This record gives sequence, C-alpha cells and structure tokens, in this order.
Amino acid sequence: MSKKLKMSMRLSNAYSSKLGNYISLTIEDELSLIKFARFEMTYEQLGKLIANTEITIPAEIIGLDNVGKKREIKPLIFEVDSYWDKEEMIEKAKLYVDEGWQPILYFGSQNSRFTEDNKHYARTSQYRFVDPT
Repeated sequence: MSKKLKMSMRLSNAYSSKLGNYISLTIEDELSLIKFARFEMTYEQLGKLIANTEITIPAEIIGLDNVGKKREIKPLIFEVDSYWDKEEMIEKAKLYVDEGWQPILYFGSQNSRFTEDNKHYARTSQYRFVDPT
C-alpha cells in the first residue's frame, strides 16, 4: 500500500552533553500535524550523508497510525474548584473530554483559566483524527 502525503521537514542545530553539537531532523505530516519522525546526527554523520554515504543513527518514530489523517480540534471548557490547580485541570479534562477525542493537557497560558459569575473555569482543546474526505 502506498500513499502520497505532504510533509514538512525541519533541520535544526542543537546541543547535548551526550552528542555535543548535533543536527536534529524532524518530519511532520502537514494534514495531521504529527511530528512522526525525529533523527539526531552529529555534523560528521551529516557530512557523510551529504557525501552519499549510508549512515546508521537512532530515530524516534511516533504516531504512524494517524499520519495522513485530518486533525479536528474543538474547545473543551469546564468548571474547576481551584483557579491555580493544574493537576485538577488535567484530571477534569480527562473526565470531560468527548468520547473518541483526546484532551490537550496544557494549562500554562493565561488563556487556560478564567472566572465568570464567581466560578472558575479551565479552557483547553480536544482533538481527534479522522480520514480526510
């Protein structure tokens, strides 16, 4: 089975105590927005690759089952007891997410919480992957 998909690639400089200076290559499916492949290589390995020499490097591959699918996103807003308790927000997001959807469990922005009529609310998004039409 073969599919033609539109992908984005990003090559960036990075540093780690393990590799020193290295290059990170990330590949993202433009439809699902999944960064499904990440490769790290030293500058020496990159030079060999450019010179048409085969190299072996570690890779992280994730989310392949949703590559090529469309990501649908919609808001998820719910009442919370504490304006500042991120753990409560995460637990309630998992509780109130619609069936078949996944919550985005990031509550670090100013827009993640608000108060209305003396009640505290958390705001995030939920998403799912569907076959493109």
